[in-house]
Amino acid sequence: MRIRAAILWEQGQPLCVEAAELDAPGPGEVLVEIKAAGVCHSDLHPARGDWAMRVPVVLGHEGAGIVRGVGPAVTPFGAAQGAPSGSRGARVREGDHVVLCWAPACGVCPPCKEGRAVLCDRLEKVTYRNKLPSGAARLHARGQDVAPFLGTACFSDFVIVPEEAAVPVPRDLRFDALATLGCAVLTGVGAVTNAARVPPGSRVVVIGAGGIGLNVIQGAAIEKCDQIVAVDLRPAPLALAKQFGATHTIDASANVPAAIRDLTAGRGADFVFDTVGSPATLATALACARKGGAVVLTGLSRQDSQGSIAMFPFVMQEKRLIGSVYGSGQPLRDIPRLVALYQAGTLKLNELVSRTYALDKVNTALTALAASDGARGVILW
Repeated sequence: MRIRAAILWEQGQPLCVEAAELDAPGPGEVLVEIKAAGVCHSDLHPARGDWAMRVPVVLGHEGAGIVRGVGPAVTPFGAAQGAPSGSRGARVREGDHVVLCWAPACGVCPPCKEGRAVLCDRLEKVTYRNKLPSGAARLHARGQDVAPFLGTACFSDFVIVPEEAAVPVPRDLRFDALATLGCAVLTGVGAVTNAARVPPGSRVVVIGAGGIGLNVIQGAAIEKCDQIVAVDLRPAPLALAKQFGATHTIDASANVPAAIRDLTAGRGADFVFDTVGSPATLATALACARKGGAVVLTGLSRQDSQGSIAMFPFVMQEKRLIGSVYGSGQPLRDIPRLVALYQAGTLKLNELVSRTYALDKVNTALTALAASDGARGVILW
């Protein structure tokens, strides 16, 4: 079928919105009409060349839309009810409204069997190489195969994804709000609830109040933390952080560890979340953590970044460093839970969307992201 897609032909150059050809879904695959796509820093990095990547590729990995077709061998709707979370079969049918999961798990490898779906072995073989699990190329333009970024390629009218990547949601919810669930919300809230398992009453610091940071903040608020301190260089994200549950804000140009000690009677924070992922922010995060505290790293750095950190506190102060990818949970379980929190008025999604664009303005959206106010820009169809 003929579609329009924003194709990155050369890293460091603008995306080209142009006609492309999309094949029909193959076995175990579904066709989804994209209705909204979030614009994330993980799209900006390959566009600007921070991450080396083969081109051509269609970026975009936060998506929500409507299932318009299913391929052969897709799990019949209802057939896998009661199957373990993270197992194969998202149980979709035509007409379903879905949120796309860019890390669809195979359900059978050792990490999947351990309940760690986001560490699925298959992701390294296909998803992180911008391939579908089938290995087939479904998207084509200018006589070439075009890769789907993280197997999703949401900056296009329609996409082909494995059935495990399409998570059904209620049909009465806004697509722009749903799009943010596919990465920013799942990653931020999950870092609190799954990776760190933050208990009520904790003192939390969040470095970076962007799309992920705001969701870490509201995750900490949902868990009823006593102190939630947002740290950022820009006033707009700090103001927004207050709306998402931050009890205090700190300008990152200040002496942040000293400010955190002042707020915590000299002890430091129980949990520090680094959503930026630079050597400097990691060092700051470790300095902010109390004895026995934990630093949770969610921010993806450049591939060549190297951090130098003090080793002494890990032994004598028993500090912990935790990595967290995509919420450290099971997306097929966690996305519906987050939807339920949104429906109950506990989770903020509408407030995350501060800018909307047509697909033709995708380059404007990426430029705005680089100097954003902390909330999400979303492409709407």
